[in-house]
Amino acid sequence: MIVAQNKALISARVSVRCRFNDCFLFQKNSIWVVFAVSLYCLHMLRYLVPAYVILPPLLSLAGVVFAFTKPTRLSAFGVLNVSFFAFASILPLAYSYLWYPDEEYLIPIMRYLYLAPFFLFAIRSINNQRLLLVALKTIVFFVFLGALTIFYQMAVGPLAWLAEPSEREGLVRFSSLLGSLTAYGVYGGLVLPLAFFLLPKGIVRWAVVGVIIVGLLVTLQKAAVVNVFLFIALAFYIGTRATKIRIVFVVAVGLLALAVAYAFDVSYVVATVDNVLRLRNQSGVSDVSLLQSIIDRIWSLPSRLYELHGFWGMLLGVGMVGGSGTLGFPDYPMSHNGFFDLLYIGGVLNLLSFLALAFYLLYRLRLFMRTAKDSDSVALSQASFCVFVLFVANFIFAGVLYFQPYGGLIFYLLVSFYFFHFRP
Repeated sequence: MIVAQNKALISARVSVRCRFNDCFLFQKNSIWVVFAVSLYCLHMLRYLVPAYVILPPLLSLAGVVFAFTKPTRLSAFGVLNVSFFAFASILPLAYSYLWYPDEEYLIPIMRYLYLAPFFLFAIRSINNQRLLLVALKTIVFFVFLGALTIFYQMAVGPLAWLAEPSEREGLVRFSSLLGSLTAYGVYGGLVLPLAFFLLPKGIVRWAVVGVIIVGLLVTLQKAAVVNVFLFIALAFYIGTRATKIRIVFVVAVGLLALAVAYAFDVSYVVATVDNVLRLRNQSGVSDVSLLQSIIDRIWSLPSRLYELHGFWGMLLGVGMVGGSGTLGFPDYPMSHNGFFDLLYIGGVLNLLSFLALAFYLLYRLRLFMRTAKDSDSVALSQASFCVFVLFVANFIFAGVLYFQPYGGLIFYLLVSFYFFHFRP
């Protein structure tokens, strides 16, 4: 009897010690994750302090070495898939000097590889879904902060260290903490499902989602409005019955608010919606229609790159110049289409490596959705699936999204966790 009691006591002490060690490791690694993600989210600070540009990759590389994670057995197929992606991504560095040897490539290559250290850090550190949730919620916070920077500029005036404002429909368009004028319309849309599914239920969730949506509207971007519509449709499709009822209620209130905005001619709201839907005569005259914008990005704009680089340039890739303004070559035409950007940067091999990554990520996401049982796992599966769909949809109408910090953070976090650390 005494021996049995002693064994039970020892077992309990070992269990407590293991839980303490796990908690300690989680807290230590959470600090690394929050710092690594936050530094990339604050990438616009490089215009205030140029040396800041090296801090995010340096901390990520330090995290690869010093992060307090337990060793994990990586998925063999995941390693193969990412290795193919890495190989196809590195080849364009050589192509650049073969096709356009007279260009300067230092800054373009830095842009091209800027998020590579974070990808290594994520593979090393995001070894459980709790850490993935910490990272994704950190991104939500900074996108929320980005919306506030837009509102601040509307009230006070432009911030000198952000991208310069422009004008559309007679209204000023402000950039944000996320980056260029177009950045918030795309990446704010990607973050909507993260805020909706991952934040605690209640007023905080709806307030954050509401602020992000208003921030999207005042960007006066078609992509912003389309992303809001896509998010609502996806959330309704995969949500529970209670969630669907809430979405219907919120949409009804939103339509009522939109009617009021039109009645009182609230300029930013009316101009944004008209710019997409052309609800009034002569609306959106300063910009092409949504249908024309889709046509331009599917073929009209990419065809200009085809005229410049030719068939072999599309088949094999021409290196950094293929990314044009995205990689710091503003004098070259832009396709505004992520798939064509991949073709002209690294050829068919580059595009195939991304598609292989995307299809395998979708497969792993579906496995996770089928096996998710607790509330956190279900919420994470729903958020991840919606983000994936929005990411691919935006990829058609924007540049290579994982070159920009906010898009790259989301993309590499999902790939790292679902490829290497999720066990069905």
